[in-house]
Amino acid sequence: MGWRLLHRTVKRGRVSENYEKEYDETYELDAASDFDAFLVSFKKRGGLVVERRNGLTFYFKIDSIAVERRPPTSSGKLQVVATISVSLLKTSETTIAPWELPPYDFRVSARSLEETTTRFYPGVGDLIYGGGSSNPQPLVNTAGARLRARSTRALALVEFAFNASATGFDPSVYWSAQGKINESTTTVCGLTFPPRTIRFDSFNAEYSTESVETIDAGGETTTTTWRFYRIECALLANPRSYDQLFANVGARVLRNGALAQIWRWTDSSGARYGTYQECRNSNASDGEPVADPVSLDFSGAQVSPIATYRVGSPYEPIDFSALGLPSAAPELWRVY
Repeated sequence: MGWRLLHRTVKRGRVSENYEKEYDETYELDAASDFDAFLVSFKKRGGLVVERRNGLTFYFKIDSIAVERRPPTSSGKLQVVATISVSLLKTSETTIAPWELPPYDFRVSARSLEETTTRFYPGVGDLIYGGGSSNPQPLVNTAGARLRARSTRALALVEFAFNASATGFDPSVYWSAQGKINESTTTVCGLTFPPRTIRFDSFNAEYSTESVETIDAGGETTTTTWRFYRIECALLANPRSYDQLFANVGARVLRNGALAQIWRWTDSSGARYGTYQECRNSNASDGEPVADPVSLDFSGAQVSPIATYRVGSPYEPIDFSALGLPSAAPELWRVY
């Protein structure tokens, strides 16, 4: 069982955002039964191709591979033609490991997220702020009651790929980070994100190997085999922060370490709120427990005359540095 490369022919090259080329590799297999084994061990999409020419090392990423099986020859050997499309990642005068390459396949696209709105920025013609307001205001109706509404928030989907050494690689670091946000300022692919503005959306890691031959001044050839992972990541960036405002409302207050039902009654000064015992002590005849949650003060012990809010995020903030995401910008940009 075995196969050997007969010849390689460059079919076409093109220059757009970077240098791309397509070439054919023709292999001869010892027997037709070797075809499946050949495919299993052959190059894969997303893999790396390293070429040395004229003292330079060229690093290409495999974009696509199509394998065509030719009829067996009279000797029983099988010829296979692989059409391979690659795009340049980096050119270097020295040989560098795949995990030292810059990030690649960088792209940004728009996404939207619907969420509950508790505050908004009034526009011109608003019923309360007729001239509009550049400051956020509680979303209430003209009677002062909170409105239930949802808003659409614009997000950016940031996608990229990079290589990581297989030595010490721990995929659990990545899948445990899914759905979590950055707890501190983080720089990824040359873009700096303030705390709590990017969410780790998804990733894909694929094991790869690549061998490269180097020839020293004495003509001696050395073969180096790299073992690494090609990692594809997707982040959701939220320029307004993933922190949200949550209405600080309830039907109970905290008194003496215990929760007590809120009652409402009226007296000469108007509507009053308190506990059942306070309602009884007021000798009010119209007291009743509140039907809907009301705003609480900062201690939770009293009803607040103004709306109060808790601020936070439903997503856990973590240290993104453990992910080893590339901080440098891609050297070769590609727009999709």
